[in-house]
Amino acid sequence: MVTHKDLEFRTIFVINCIEHKNLRVHSGELLLEDSKEKKTLTKLPFQKILALFVVGHISITTPLIEKCTKYGVPLVVMKPNFRPVFFYSITAEANFLLRRRQHELVKDDLTIARLLVENKIKNQLALLDKTRMKNPKISQVKDQCEKAIQSIPNITEYSKLMGVEGRIAKSFFATYFNEQDWKLRQPRTKVDPLNSTLDIG
Repeated sequence: MVTHKDLEFRTIFVINCIEHKNLRVHSGELLLEDSKEKKTLTKLPFQKILALFVVGHISITTPLIEKCTKYGVPLVVMKPNFRPVFFYSITAEANFLLRRRQHELVKDDLTIARLLVENKIKNQLALLDKTRMKNPKISQVKDQCEKAIQSIPNITEYSKLMGVEGRIAKSFFATYFNEQDWKLRQPRTKVDPLNSTLDIG
């Protein structure tokens, strides 16, 4: 897992290997060499590498993979047009700052949950404001959204907060997608083109 020290003392390196460049591991360091003139251009200690991006065509050797594994260095190889063709990493992916903050909170603290639900409802309200459709149903759902936003700071139970979020979501989807023959939201089920499109989005 990435730590504060990693972010402070390690660096993301982007290496240009498009022409006459070669990567080689020697004495625990990554060497960037000029293959035409047979000389070392720079040395990079693996302890200082947070991530390694290589642009161009290179040979990936066993020592390079071994060192990337040992020091937790993700390796990304891209074509000259910056299209990724290879990615290697064994490090666990996680937003550790968010995880730590969550675990520092009291178990029943709804501060983050209330903020997430409030932002979601505000986004739904913004979408309803931008729609060109004008009818009583849209006005009614907008009123529901505004009342829900006002009620969120006073909610102290997780189940009630989820109930508010669920009711608003159900009303929003039915109203916003009314002209597309909306039925219901079913994530990851591919029951109809609209649900599939929402999954992609």
